[in-house]
Amino acid sequence: MPVHVHERLGQQRKARSRLTQQLGRKPSSDELAGVLGWRPQQLAQLETIAQETMSLNAKVHDANDRTELGDLVPDTRFDPEASVLEHTLRRDLAGAMARLLTEREQRFVRAYYGLDTGEQVTLEAVGAAEGLTRERVRQVLAGALGKLRGDPVIAAYREPRW
Repeated sequence: MPVHVHERLGQQRKARSRLTQQLGRKPSSDELAGVLGWRPQQLAQLETIAQETMSLNAKVHDANDRTELGDLVPDTRFDPEASVLEHTLRRDLAGAMARLLTEREQRFVRAYYGLDTGEQVTLEAVGAAEGLTRERVRQVLAGALGKLRGDPVIAAYREPRW
């Protein structure tokens, strides 16, 4: 939770406590918002955020069970299956490119799709580096991609696996 939200929650709790003592009852949302100088919508939004926010260290069950909420949330930063698939695809693509494409076609494909650097380059930039027009680079790329699509190893990636 951002610090400013946490601070506003602290202000709200203190004001609610003071008002409860002064009034001898739980204050209404309008009364609380008035004391804080907030609009009632701001108070409602803050209360919604507070209800939805839970600590990842919160116990899920009773005191005897040590399971915390964070233990049940999957770590999506690393997906082993996707990592293996990406590695395999890169290896198969590199092999197909070496078998099927000329050096020039490989340079164009690598640059245009950013296979080496992770940053894609425009047709115009590839053409400028090679002394060609954007249209000629597009034609060379189209031919290279046609060759790659015809490769059975690469074609297998397009077919559904189930």
